[in-house]
Amino acid sequence: MKEKMRCEIYQSKCMKYLTYLDYSALESIGRNIEAQLESKDEELQNMKKEMLEQKQRQQSMDEKLLQLKNALDKLTKVLR
Repeated sequence: MKEKMRCEIYQSKCMKYLTYLDYSALESIGRNIEAQLESKDEELQNMKKEMLEQKQRQQSMDEKLLQLKNALDKLTKVLR
């Protein structure tokens, strides 16, 4: 009986600290890392989308600024 208790104590309390192959812990850590990676991927996609939208807004503003500059040039020619 004493030997059986030692085996149980060893397996339940000691073995997980002495072995590198604690599959349940590895699987749990793996799932956690996968969830973090998915979250980061989603964050990157959102950032890329936001950057693209900002570039499009900048291009639109540049085009409008060019139109205003051209209109101002025409107006100054007429006023001279």
